[in-house]
Amino acid sequence: MLRIGFTEALPLHPNNISIGRGNPVRHHVTVTVFRYCIMTSMFKIVRLLIVALFLISLTPVYGRESGLGILTYNIHHVEGTDGKIDYQRTAEVIKRLDPDIVALQEVDMKAGRTERVNQVERLAELAGYDYFVFGRSMPFDGGEYGLAIMSRFPILRHETHPLPYRFGLEPRALLITEIDTGEIAGVITVADTHLCHRSEESRIDQVRKINSLLLPMDNPVILAGDFNAVESEDSMRLAWSRGWLDLSHPHSRIDYVLSRESDGAKVISRKMIEDRVTSDHFPILVLLEFPG
Repeated sequence: MLRIGFTEALPLHPNNISIGRGNPVRHHVTVTVFRYCIMTSMFKIVRLLIVALFLISLTPVYGRESGLGILTYNIHHVEGTDGKIDYQRTAEVIKRLDPDIVALQEVDMKAGRTERVNQVERLAELAGYDYFVFGRSMPFDGGEYGLAIMSRFPILRHETHPLPYRFGLEPRALLITEIDTGEIAGVITVADTHLCHRSEESRIDQVRKINSLLLPMDNPVILAGDFNAVESEDSMRLAWSRGWLDLSHPHSRIDYVLSRESDGAKVISRKMIEDRVTSDHFPILVLLEFPG
């Protein structure tokens, strides 16, 4: 007589099945239960692999080394080349690169075209930065338009300086911050700018003004932004002639991270994401160490 007894609420397992000795279906039932156990184990392994791949996708593009990560990114007021304004998408690009300090250009502050949103505040919240400041280049659409800096470290002070420009062209500015990076580099100056895109003469005047403001400073200085000029143009030649170094080369085209030669900043690594949708510019990250 065949006796198959299952204890209620016990999982399907060979040890939980009683089969009469000599029954011809015993082997079939045992194999079926064995296959069930194997399939259950395989599903668990697949789930673990999916979780692992998801976590890998969230890992920063470079392995986190000691040093100070500086990112420059023209975000095109968070409007992608697909015409969509997507704060989460822009924040995810920033998070992927995992910078300590972010210099942003083309940032709206409560402007009508971006629904009166404080863009740097929104991005700082989404990307995980406790400190942020905005610097106005000009009034725009019922709000303001300009530059912003986000930081993991305290921003001790900030100031915005207008840059010279010619009549009929867009006003430009330089946002200067002092940031306490602690044991990494102490107190440093991080400046953010976006130079004229229509006039090389204006860019030359703007670089002269930037030099007058930043070159005399006692702290180590990082200058980041969209210079709207390739390295061979006269405005950039003026920068090189005064001791500025391009830390972002070879990724820099018109977007740069610069330091003064006298500060002795050393590049540990560089990274650029060629994302052609989130903005019309690529984000450029430089990981730095400072002497002493």
